[in-house]
Amino acid sequence: MVQESAAAKTATTEDTQDATTSGTTRSNWISTLQQRFNSNRNLATWTITAPSSTVVKISLSGLGDPLHKILGEDLSLESPSADDIVAALDANTQLREKLVHQLDAAWASYQLKGAILLYNDEADVQRAYIEKPFPLPSAAPNAKQAAKAAEAEEAIEGSEDKPDDENPLEEDNVQEATLLRAIDLLFVLNVLARARGSLLVADTELALEPGFLEQSYLCDDPRIIKLAQATGCVEETWVTTS
Repeated sequence: MVQESAAAKTATTEDTQDATTSGTTRSNWISTLQQRFNSNRNLATWTITAPSSTVVKISLSGLGDPLHKILGEDLSLESPSADDIVAALDANTQLREKLVHQLDAAWASYQLKGAILLYNDEADVQRAYIEKPFPLPSAAPNAKQAAKAAEAEEAIEGSEDKPDDENPLEEDNVQEATLLRAIDLLFVLNVLARARGSLLVADTELALEPGFLEQSYLCDDPRIIKLAQATGCVEETWVTTS
């Protein structure tokens, strides 16, 4: 009995050692993989070039009361929000039907087919149009080149002729892009009410709901650009926020 117990104890110890060794090996393997994936040598950097230098902004903000401008309803001196517009339509079924009729007629006249990509009006999206793609990183300079570059930079910083706010890098990184603001309310309402996320499909039904009408989009599709120019648009200044 004593020998059997000793043998059993020995076997248990060996099994424990094997399990510990296996666990350590697996842990080291995972750690090695993580280090390889986190290595700078395995990082890929890329940029996306905007397909067009003209962009249309589509938003109800600042365009006034669509029920007054489209249907001739009494003018509201308060700037209506999407909630206000939908509440007025929900309270008056005939008003909603009249608006839907006009929107459908205008949409049919655009003769759009297929799908159109829309982008949320956000700072990161705007930068794709007004900033040049970043160049690929160049090879690191040797010590002599680095020293010369540092001396040149110090000389520029010490120059009295250089304005304090001059930033050549930022100036060089700017590219020309025209931002057009669509101002025709039939066109704007149609796009907002038929857009589903980042996609506008020609045969999508209207959704006159606050969640759709309060959105703001940017679009560089040639069809939307032509429609905005034909129905009415104004040029705006790019304003990006962090």
